[in-house]
Amino acid sequence: MNKKILINISNHPSASWDDNQKKGWDKIIDVPFPNISADAKSSDVEDLAYDYLDKIKSICKQHNTNKIMLQGEFSFVFALQQLLLFDGEYDFYFPSTERKVTEKDGVKTSIFQFAGWRCFSSHYRAVLSLNPFLNRSKFSPSACWFFGFFLQEDFVSIPF
Repeated sequence: MNKKILINISNHPSASWDDNQKKGWDKIIDVPFPNISADAKSSDVEDLAYDYLDKIKSICKQHNTNKIMLQGEFSFVFALQQLLLFDGEYDFYFPSTERKVTEKDGVKTSIFQFAGWRCFSSHYRAVLSLNPFLNRSKFSPSACWFFGFFLQEDFVSIPF
């Protein structure tokens, strides 16, 4: 029997999740999200994403899983997700929540209640395989996305 193991890369350790959110997972491995300075350059975030790529690949291999929840600072999430998609067959899981708002004495309080998981499977990786213009030795997740192709520093004419 294959165990259903989730790699949780976020600032929300699974110990703080309610039982409903943990339900269905045989094991959840928490990987602390890095502290990223607001002053960090794109290249710093990219380098950190590469460090995490190696860490996540190792954990996934060790635990025989490809299931990842990745949430946090947007530029890092984007960079790491692009690297993971380019690297291999990973499935990304996202918790969905129901927002319950109450108002008392003019103060609104929001409570987010877990509703379920959404999965975006590795079949999205095929889009990245369409990139004939990737000519750098190191994949750059900060490259621009345009019509399914990553454009590098030079303008590239795409025949239609």
